[in-house]
Amino acid sequence: MNFLKRIFNLPKPRHKIFVLGLDGLENALLPKITPHMPTLARILANGALVPLHSSEPLEPLVSWASFATGCNPGSHGIFGLVDRNPSPFTTFIANASLLQAPTIWEIISRHDKYVGVMNVPLTYPPAEVNGIIVACSLTPDLDLAQACYPVEIAPRLLEMNYCIEADNMLALTEPEAFVQDLTETMQKRFWAARQLMLTESWDYWQLNELVIDRLQRFFYLNKQEIPPLLAMTFKKLDVCLAELLGSLPSNCQLVLVSTHGFSSSRASFMLNYWLEQNGYLMFSQNHRHIDNIHHQSKAYSLAPGRIYINLEGREAMGCVAPEK
Repeated sequence: MNFLKRIFNLPKPRHKIFVLGLDGLENALLPKITPHMPTLARILANGALVPLHSSEPLEPLVSWASFATGCNPGSHGIFGLVDRNPSPFTTFIANASLLQAPTIWEIISRHDKYVGVMNVPLTYPPAEVNGIIVACSLTPDLDLAQACYPVEIAPRLLEMNYCIEADNMLALTEPEAFVQDLTETMQKRFWAARQLMLTESWDYWQLNELVIDRLQRFFYLNKQEIPPLLAMTFKKLDVCLAELLGSLPSNCQLVLVSTHGFSSSRASFMLNYWLEQNGYLMFSQNHRHIDNIHHQSKAYSLAPGRIYINLEGREAMGCVAPEK
């Protein structure tokens, strides 16, 4: 009896979770890329593929905030890439300091679990967690010293030639150089993740990879066959995926996520232009920019589709009286 008691009281192995974000991956793209990605095809065949509804508003940063917190925008406080301070009026790029709900990696940390989070949107400034955070491309100047918690991780990443983001401007002038830079950045990101995972006793690890998102943004693959240059990138992504799977322990669950796909657009509606044409928005200078709103404006808009009333007492130059 004592022998059985000791057996059943043995500590159970701690299960691990690895979350891989592949932004831009969608069901419509899978038939085109799986011939170049046998590892991805095998994962999909052996797992469950579940279509998800995206966040509202339809904005990747909002979706990642909802994923990280389990909340809708009304609770986590992220409504778009660009946000504003009503008084004094300024616009700025949203970041993790605006989150009004704890993230999954912060919650896990509070339960003495070790986390690793790399390149996930809305991780700058990096939170103080029980583990490692390497922030995303919203890090100012893509400076690794600002991107890492703890900061001692930055020199290790520099030794691995880790890059926070590829040079996206190359896509407009030198597409082949851009694809090469994007591919190399992807390979360095996967390599660095595997090296850090080998040296840390982790419970939850999350890596976000942008290569599919960037290829879709600049080449839009849904309506064309995959060109040979891009096919090679998908093959190299598959190699990275295979190497990652080979390094995961047997007690680890793999979760693939994507916050959005891509589609063509036949038209767009410019809210600020409509507000201006209908007398609700005026600019104090000839330069039509949101930072130059005239104090007699009734309303203005920020993407995607947010309309703010220029409310007296809330906005720096508010002229619309609150309802009594």
